[in-house]
Amino acid sequence: MTHTVRSLEFKNLPLIEAVVRVYFRDRIQVDFRLVNELHEPLRSDFPNVAPLSVLEVSPALKHDTQLPIQRGDLPGAEYSGGNQGLSVHLQPQLLAVRWRRGMSEHGPQYQNVRYLKLRNVLEGAFASLRKLRAAGELQTALANMTYVNFIRIDDPRPYLKDEYSTRATIGAKAVQEQVVAWQTQNGIDLRFEIRGAELIGGIQKSVGYVLTTAAGRKLDTEVDPIPTLDAVHTELQVLFANLISDRAKDEWGFQNGSVV
Repeated sequence: MTHTVRSLEFKNLPLIEAVVRVYFRDRIQVDFRLVNELHEPLRSDFPNVAPLSVLEVSPALKHDTQLPIQRGDLPGAEYSGGNQGLSVHLQPQLLAVRWRRGMSEHGPQYQNVRYLKLRNVLEGAFASLRKLRAAGELQTALANMTYVNFIRIDDPRPYLKDEYSTRATIGAKAVQEQVVAWQTQNGIDLRFEIRGAELIGGIQKSVGYVLTTAAGRKLDTEVDPIPTLDAVHTELQVLFANLISDRAKDEWGFQNGSVV
C-alpha cells in the first residue's frame, strides 16, 4: 500500500536527529537469540549489529527499562551500517528507528530519508519482531516521535513566536532552558524544549541551543501503532510550523508543505 504523508519543506533546517518509536506494554527478554533472529530480516539494509551502550529512558509504563537487566540478557541492540544515517534500536520495552546527521555539515541529509522512510523501516521491523517466537507476546503501549535541531545562536528567542515563550523568558537576560508540554483535544501529548548546549565532534566544539519537539499517544494493547504514528507526525508538523518565528522560517528556507 502506498502512503501519502504531508511534510514541511526547508532548504537548510538545522535538524540533527529524528526518531520514531514504539513502546511495549511489558518488557521482553532481549538476548542473543532474539537479537540475531531480528537481524535476519534487517541485514540487507543494516548489516551491522552491536549491543546498545546507552538506554533511552522510557515513559511511565508498567515496567521501566531502567530496571536492572537480568543475567544473560542484553541491554539492547543497535542495527546499523546503511548509508543514510539510519539505525534500528531494540530495547526490552522499545523498538525505534533513528536518523542522525552527525557532526559534519556534509553528513547524511534528512531530505533523502524523511518521515516516510523512518515509518516504513519501523513498520517492517515491528512486524518482523512480532513474528519471532523469542519475542513472546508483544503488546503495544505508546507510539511517539521526536525531532532535534541544533541552532548555532546566542539567543533562541527571536527564533520562537512570542506566544510560546513565558513572561519570565521574554524579559530575561538569557534563556537557559524552557520546557512546555500539553495534550491536544485528540489525546496526543506534545512537548517542546529549548536549552543551551554544546556539541563536540573531534576537536570542533559548537555552542548554541538544542530545540526538541516531541509528540506521542498511548495505545490500546491490540492497536496497530503505525497509523497512530502518522497522526503523531502530523501534529508535530503543525506544532513546528506554529512554533518557529518568521525569522527562523526565512533563515531555514521554509517552503509550503509538500507531499512525500
